[in-house]
Amino acid sequence: MSFQANAFQINAFQQVGGAVTGPAFVDTAFQNNSFQVIGLPPAVPAGSNTRNLDLDMSGSSWHKSKVYLGPSLGWKEVQVKPTTLVTSLGTYFVTPGDSIILVNAVGGVTIQLPDVVQWVQEIAYQPATGFERAIWIKDLGGNAAASNIIVAPFGAQTIDLLVQSFIMVQNRQLLRLYPLNDLTGWYSG
Repeated sequence: MSFQANAFQINAFQQVGGAVTGPAFVDTAFQNNSFQVIGLPPAVPAGSNTRNLDLDMSGSSWHKSKVYLGPSLGWKEVQVKPTTLVTSLGTYFVTPGDSIILVNAVGGVTIQLPDVVQWVQEIAYQPATGFERAIWIKDLGGNAAASNIIVAPFGAQTIDLLVQSFIMVQNRQLLRLYPLNDLTGWYSG
């Protein structure tokens, strides 16, 4: 019995203080098929750290998955947990395409929830709500103790069966909201 493998070569580059320099090492290994990876990685804009999140280099850090939505719609690529960063004071209205809302603002922020009926009836593919249909709100900046984050339900809808706003008062707090089955509001989880 004989085995023959083709060699492949990977030229790796090292990052030194923000600039990518030439080959740090050349490694040779064996695999059944031959391939070669050579070249510099794509340029990352100054001050940006999105390269680790944007794995397919499409410009979006949203995670996507193919989901079968039945014989009428078939397979669709849906956003799993689309993320929005809120950095300005005032009221932020949750819109289709939001799922995780990260608040990093010093001062008063109000998150206005959408109508839960319309939220659940959104189409299940782009640009729509995340596949899970939940809304996560996170105090990313750690400022909620000094500057509360108010989460306000739509109209007379509820949060945990209470017709009132939910106030986030702990730094780094995370609130997960899921639609109630009867579509009268949200419950926290």
